[in-house]
Amino acid sequence: MNCGICSWRLPVRRGGTRRSRKRSRRSKNPTRRVTDRGSCRALAPRGNRLMQAEPAHATAASGSDVDFAPDINGERCVHALIGDASCRACADACPHDAIIIDDERLGIDVSRCDGCGLCLPACPQRAVEAETVPLPRIGRDGALIACDQVAPAGGAGVRRCVHSLGVRDILDLARMGVASVSVFCGDCKNCDRGRSSQRFEAALYAANALLASRGGATVEKRAVDKAGFERARAEIGEGLSEKGLSRRGLFTGLAKAARERLDDISSVDADPLMLLECDRDGALFLFHPIIDVERCTACGSCARICPHGALAFVRSRNVPMLAVDAARCTGCRMCIDICAEQAVVLEGLVPRRQSGLELVEMDCPACGRPFTRLRSQGVAPRETCPICAVNNPYSKLHQVIRDERN
Repeated sequence: MNCGICSWRLPVRRGGTRRSRKRSRRSKNPTRRVTDRGSCRALAPRGNRLMQAEPAHATAASGSDVDFAPDINGERCVHALIGDASCRACADACPHDAIIIDDERLGIDVSRCDGCGLCLPACPQRAVEAETVPLPRIGRDGALIACDQVAPAGGAGVRRCVHSLGVRDILDLARMGVASVSVFCGDCKNCDRGRSSQRFEAALYAANALLASRGGATVEKRAVDKAGFERARAEIGEGLSEKGLSRRGLFTGLAKAARERLDDISSVDADPLMLLECDRDGALFLFHPIIDVERCTACGSCARICPHGALAFVRSRNVPMLAVDAARCTGCRMCIDICAEQAVVLEGLVPRRQSGLELVEMDCPACGRPFTRLRSQGVAPRETCPICAVNNPYSKLHQVIRDERN
């Protein structure tokens, strides 16, 4: 991985299983398991710091469907890639202020965390991880979820909070043939978790908009009372609600014949957002980066920092392009944070508006290095690269010549 500003090769720890990550060094403070930022201090600008990949992990409140307090995967988190990352999605979603994000640390204060799971769907990079029990199936095309405020903790379909079901989860359910989700929950307005930015209704709206724009079947929410919840639990398919059933096991049991299951949830290609059909006219995208052609200098920082290739330098018929692939965008906002010209805008639930910008390749007359410009902007005579344009090497050269003559 390269630094998005200086292009220096950054020393990122690769590989390792989830179990090996759990055995890594932990903080001396038993209630705060945090990760520290490290390398690239001397070689990159101050704002570009690499956070070492060490998980925050501990036991959550008993009875939670989240077996442990969430882990933070430091290799995925945007704060590991750029020190000035603006993303605070997990912290905004946490109703108990258990997420620690500051200049030196990123982690979870497990003395505050109750395992509600609201931070999991909020993270655009899926850097917040936890083991969850899949929703049980009801009949042929239904699923069941309830919160532990109104249903016995640990029962089939009971989660700490129904709002922990995000857009990706709903897309997974739709892909497995679920047409409705029966929801049994308490008074969210008067619940501590009700002030979270993560809402099931908003996730359902976004997921259905994505599905409908592609001609797919949508997912319906069905609010049920206690009696309806008990009736629904009686309809749970045999073998599909076992407590020990894993996500992979559920996918195998439900989608063996016709549906492609996610072999590795950590894989970029397994992201439900990226498995959606993209070629259909009018298809919406959850996130879409838009390049302002008036501001963009084609420096390439956004393309180098994008972890999923939503922005990338490519060649189409031997023509250099800055490609924009909204289907691969997760909304991490790193392209916005890295752009010095503020030339990137992120829009949501919109159809494809840009697919690529044609570039012109040239050599800088001042330093001799190759650089690119947007063809739509034209090329001025003796135009210099963005670095030399800022440093103005010609004025320094004239100063040296004038000093020698004097």
